[in-house]
Amino acid sequence: MIRILPEFGVACCVIIVCLSARICLADQGDELPKPAYIVLDPNAARPPFAEGEPVPQLMKPPQAPRRTFGVPTIRSTSTAEGERIELDNEVINITLTVDCHRRVLISSIRTGNQREILSAPASPFVVVDPEGRVTRDASDISVKSWMPRQHSIYTEIEIRLTAPEPVLWRVRLYRNKPFLEQQISVPVHWRDRGCAVAQILPTGEMLKPVMPNNSFGRGFSEGKPNLKGMHRFEFVSQSDHLCYDPESVSGVAAFVAGIGGEERIQQGRMTLLDHVVAPFDGTEPIARYLLWPFDGPVEIGFLRLRRFIGTEYSCQRDKYSTFSWNQFWLWQGGIEPAKSEVVTAERLCEILPRIKAIGCEEFHLDAGWEITPGDWRFDPVRFPEGFEPIRRLLREKGMRYHTWMNTAASEDPAVITSLVEETDMCKLFQDRTVDEKAVAAMREVRKRYPDLETFVHHSTSRSKCYWWGNLHFLSDLNQIYFGEGEFWAWSNILPEKPEGDANTRFFSRHSLRAGDLVTRSAAYQVHWAWPYMCIVPPHCGWAWFEDRDLSELASRMFTTIAARADYQWGEDPRMLRPEVLNFFLEWTAFFKTAKPYLSQYQHVLAPPDGIHPDGAAHLLDGRGFIVLCNPSQSRASVSLKDLLWEPELELHPKEPVHLTDWTAPLAPVNLQKVNLLKPKGSIVMQPLSYRVLGVNVDKDSVLGEVRRQRAALHAQ
Repeated sequence: MIRILPEFGVACCVIIVCLSARICLADQGDELPKPAYIVLDPNAARPPFAEGEPVPQLMKPPQAPRRTFGVPTIRSTSTAEGERIELDNEVINITLTVDCHRRVLISSIRTGNQREILSAPASPFVVVDPEGRVTRDASDISVKSWMPRQHSIYTEIEIRLTAPEPVLWRVRLYRNKPFLEQQISVPVHWRDRGCAVAQILPTGEMLKPVMPNNSFGRGFSEGKPNLKGMHRFEFVSQSDHLCYDPESVSGVAAFVAGIGGEERIQQGRMTLLDHVVAPFDGTEPIARYLLWPFDGPVEIGFLRLRRFIGTEYSCQRDKYSTFSWNQFWLWQGGIEPAKSEVVTAERLCEILPRIKAIGCEEFHLDAGWEITPGDWRFDPVRFPEGFEPIRRLLREKGMRYHTWMNTAASEDPAVITSLVEETDMCKLFQDRTVDEKAVAAMREVRKRYPDLETFVHHSTSRSKCYWWGNLHFLSDLNQIYFGEGEFWAWSNILPEKPEGDANTRFFSRHSLRAGDLVTRSAAYQVHWAWPYMCIVPPHCGWAWFEDRDLSELASRMFTTIAARADYQWGEDPRMLRPEVLNFFLEWTAFFKTAKPYLSQYQHVLAPPDGIHPDGAAHLLDGRGFIVLCNPSQSRASVSLKDLLWEPELELHPKEPVHLTDWTAPLAPVNLQKVNLLKPKGSIVMQPLSYRVLGVNVDKDSVLGEVRRQRAALHAQ
């Protein structure tokens, strides 16, 4: 029996499919009965959000990372009852059965260690109408033929169904990719607006969803975050992706690629849904379902999912996720916002050379350049020659330019195209919830300017058009600025008692260390728990107008390296005290040197809790950097075993790890060589401190590049 409960939609339906009865009757040679479906009240309240349980920490010795998953093969066996088809490699095995009446079912999905994922046979897919009624069931449609296709890097089965229209179901395994891929092609009229193609997999009761006790919005008490129930394996997206069995140390992750994709994972059931999205009907892949059955720690499932999204699906896949920019906006060195009159062509031309001199590669012009809110033209009084003087200067300095919009104008391709041509704009920051209209506009613009990037606040917003719920927009977004609203809310209460209005509290009354904790928590959640490589957490270098001690400002460097964002919300380097300026320039030089490694993210240690050390790693093929932070008022230590046995690091167990200390980026220190099979020792951390560790990096060559980068930076 399979039940569908759309947790995120307005409507609620339950579908019951009598698979077991069908199989018994088929064995007796009888005709299959039509499945029985029950549709509940579509206006019923949606069920409560399913939460997973903490998964025990697993500290197994590292294993050598896989580069190949074996040659996939297809085997077929015919019997009097029908046909059995197996498709497998070294990490996945899927078995399909075609009975004597030519009906097909997925009868088994197993991991490489033969852990069975399914608790009962499953239909390849169903089609559901806008009211939640099943209108088609693939297990009721006869198989016309099936064909094996075996290529050098993948093997697939193409099953042709007759309904009587042709329906194709392709099941593919790769040699060099760890996932099972399915693609379903159905007639266009089956996918009318509001309908969905779904695959419903009944899973074992021990497979439980890895889902959140969301730490955002909980606030602080006594200067510490209230993170009751928080555990290492959290997940904060609106759409679920993974379930796991800690007893068998195995699990399965899932993803539906394309706009309209959604996953719903609950204990005992995994549902993959693909909706019709009107603006993209006919242009999106139909029901591209991906499954990752895996053995080992749960981190492996997330790691593989992130790699797929980052390298094959996300718009960010061929671009750096790191950036170094200066944002010019209306908070001109103080608490109260200035009037838009301060944003002039003359002032921008004065400040840009200084911004370039301190190492910023990108310049973002925020609010205030437009004539009036919603009129996205440069004010002719403040920009008498339009944007042309600034464009000439940006070209001279070799800087990238982007800007900000927050209204429905970003749904107008003509407005965006005009800005690109007038300003050389390379990225548009959409300060709004992204929906189908905004994505459709960007696709239209990219027909002419395919490399235009998009930087937005929200990614998988709930659809305004379809009751099914979430839609994947990540294939169209380069970077997503995650959780800004929560960052502001937390910053307004950290950790002192609120004083004055919100603006006053936000900029001068909160602790930078506490604010940094929020950002580190966001870095953890968006890079590990929400496995999309294009997402960046909120990070603001408030130091440019904060009269703070350097030790407090220095805590921001953890976030800069952990979150991979050298993001300065300020205007004029002359606002910085000399000691602060020198500190930032040293770390800017390190940031530029470390960029190849910063393209990766692996979480280490426990989630940030404001008490214990936490950290993030940026390792590429076993080399890179790990950054740690001790937010406590007490001395702490981090075991090298806990640190280096992190599964996500994928360090080779038989290769020693050479550690160096880069906490002073212009004066690195050699540490020890670690035997991964028997790691000994720990990293000692002083109160309120951070450490940056090099892993298998050449100290002399890296230091030489840091020095070269630092020599090129200066304040005019």
